[in-house]
Amino acid sequence: MNETESIEIESEVAGRRRQRILVVEDSKTQRRSLRDGLGQDYELIFAVNARDAIALAFTRRPELILLDVNIEPPPTDELDDEGNPKPGKYVSGLEVCRQLKKSVLKDTPILVLTAKSGFLPRIKGRLAHADQYLTKPIDTAALREHLYNYLGNPKARARLAMLETGAQPISSMASAKAV
Repeated sequence: MNETESIEIESEVAGRRRQRILVVEDSKTQRRSLRDGLGQDYELIFAVNARDAIALAFTRRPELILLDVNIEPPPTDELDDEGNPKPGKYVSGLEVCRQLKKSVLKDTPILVLTAKSGFLPRIKGRLAHADQYLTKPIDTAALREHLYNYLGNPKARARLAMLETGAQPISSMASAKAV
């Protein structure tokens, strides 16, 4: 079972469909941090390179994309002298952003994450049509605020969905049985 499958199973167990976020990040530490900070409220799908990011964006149709600017190049079928796959052509996260914003996914919010701060990198992010440019490291609470701005509060959305379907929250059903 891979990381994506385990998150999908957790999403189904929760009994409600969580909003899907594609996280394009090549750092295992950053992916783990994002999973720990956001995995309870969102269905997270991970990609580590441009090829996988574009494929997952088109096949899984996330509601939002968190995109690192410096992502690793995809592997190729060619092997080096030690038998390891040679890396493919480097494609930056900003190029992925440009490609996605020119496609049917143009309305999907893309939040660019990078360690580079300053005026010029922000301008490059805007020119790539990123919806938001965030500098790492970013606090989980601050990132959640940005996500709420684009997706709304997941707990409020879950309560609204229950009201629309007429379902009662588990806590109110337990108190009704006690009476």
